[in-house]
Amino acid sequence: MVEWTDQERSVITSIFDNLDYDDIGPKALCRCLIVYPWTLRYFSSFGNLYNSEAIKNNKKIADHGIKVLHGLDRAVKNMDNIKATYAELSILHSDTLHVDPDNFRLLAISVFFFSFGLLPWIDNFAHICGFISGFFLSFAFLPYISFGRSDMFRKRVQICVFLLVFMALLSALAVLFYVYPVKCDWCEYLTCIPITDKFCEKYDLNAHLH
Repeated sequence: MVEWTDQERSVITSIFDNLDYDDIGPKALCRCLIVYPWTLRYFSSFGNLYNSEAIKNNKKIADHGIKVLHGLDRAVKNMDNIKATYAELSILHSDTLHVDPDNFRLLAISVFFFSFGLLPWIDNFAHICGFISGFFLSFAFLPYISFGRSDMFRKRVQICVFLLVFMALLSALAVLFYVYPVKCDWCEYLTCIPITDKFCEKYDLNAHLH
């Protein structure tokens, strides 16, 4: 438990007493969403949030920013018992709203499809290489917001670097699969596990991988 000194209490209270919640709240949330764009996934129901101007002019964002700041005001008024003050909100997020379950859902989907790819005629090599390629290309082609010339330059460098990495990956795969194929005794198990002697025979794995 945090023990506040009288000076700390006075400074914190003074700061919040002088805040214009209707002005600072929307600006603070807008800045958060623009600077950290991955947080936009929590506001998918708020309408158009495709660029900084849309975020700044979104009434739902403004109202929610005010609400968040008033929520912080509750902590200022209950500095000796912040944990209990937000206990109800914590239960709401974890048990009712299930905040951020998407990562687990995506992980479960990925594990399912990879496992499914261990069956005959479903190519896990394509899945894995497609995932890695998509990862690199997303950094190159996803829309972004830049702040100033230096940030724009950094983003352009990022695009060039990840495009080069993707091209290097594509070239390496072409060489490994078509020009100088490498003998790999365990690679076949990535795309089909021979549960029985004839389970993967239609793949003719020995002919292609060895």
